[in-house]
Amino acid sequence: LLTPVVQDDLAAVEKALLAGADDNQRSEQGDSPFLVAAFLGRDEIAKVLIDHDADMELGNHKGEQPIDVMRAPWGTTEFVAGLLQIEVDRDDVESGREEIAAMMGVTLFESPADQAAAPGMSAADWSGLMFLLFEFPATGHLWFLWFLCFLVAGFVIVMTVTPQSLKSRWNASALASSPHCLLWLIPLTMLTQWFMRHEGFGPATSVGLLPLPSVLAYYALFFGFGAIYFVADDREGRLGRGWKISLPLSLTVLLAIGWMLKSQTSGSGLFASVLVQSAYAWIVSFGMMGMFRSVFAHPSRTLRYLSDSSYWLYLAHLPLVMYLQYWVRDWQVSWGVKFAVVSAISCVVLLISYQVFVRYTPIGWMLNGKRKSTVPNVNEPSTNDVPGSEVVTAQLVR
Repeated sequence: LLTPVVQDDLAAVEKALLAGADDNQRSEQGDSPFLVAAFLGRDEIAKVLIDHDADMELGNHKGEQPIDVMRAPWGTTEFVAGLLQIEVDRDDVESGREEIAAMMGVTLFESPADQAAAPGMSAADWSGLMFLLFEFPATGHLWFLWFLCFLVAGFVIVMTVTPQSLKSRWNASALASSPHCLLWLIPLTMLTQWFMRHEGFGPATSVGLLPLPSVLAYYALFFGFGAIYFVADDREGRLGRGWKISLPLSLTVLLAIGWMLKSQTSGSGLFASVLVQSAYAWIVSFGMMGMFRSVFAHPSRTLRYLSDSSYWLYLAHLPLVMYLQYWVRDWQVSWGVKFAVVSAISCVVLLISYQVFVRYTPIGWMLNGKRKSTVPNVNEPSTNDVPGSEVVTAQLVR
């Protein structure tokens, strides 16, 4: 139902509704068909939805209601339309929004007299500013690196303002070296994920110039726990020791339950969904740590090389993958074959580019540290080839 609303296909909307489509169906962001129609000024579609008892006040996960999105400035509207790859006419959109506001029995904009009496930013101006700060895709797929800048800065501030007496008294090992830490990690993670109001499995992303507070808080928990766990120095590997049981159960039972509950948006259903997803994130993380300690405990040049190259692959993959997807889109084969071809070609090309243009160049030094292109003496292992050497080096420096 959402697709024909975006495409302004009234006949398809009516057909979908007659076939039993949910008139309050929501996207991952919580946008309902009526909210989308209101934003784009699709007044004829909005009338059909109202006739089918669509909720005219149903907001999205950011708390925006149809009346709010209809007040969005034209620049924001045009930009979103570009992302949706549709053409919009300003006069049609604005007149359509006026018609929809009349159907709802609300006033779309304040009168000039009201604006003169209350100088400052209008609702449309404020909405546009919030869009530019939090939603305009300024960081793209590198959003997590931008998050790390905020997290590192926050970590420095916390360590600076925390009294030395408090630092010396806290017991990092008790906080982070036992599965009992889930008793405090899961509730805190649930709190951050609850405020995301993200209809989907797992946390939301945030690609704006400023991170969404709930998303930043979510990842700050993982970052902060990593700092505490590093200080705890869990040499015995107590965290994740039961990975042979916890990891398979999480990847089957918890994942299946969480996937079934992911569309819950209120009440006990939302609580259960947030609980399962938060537990899944931590238990799988601990299980992966335990598995790698057990299975990949010995040095491997191949795995070390792939590990070193992964940062470059992450940074550079998107344009190549997009081109390859365009290249295979018309192939008369299954999506699985296309996926395998795109993955294989992109990995090979990017690994070659890493070896030739990155590994022993300033780019590689910036990403992974400087290295020599020589075979190390077996009696004097290079820190670049010993898994965990970064931790050892950090401990020696400390």
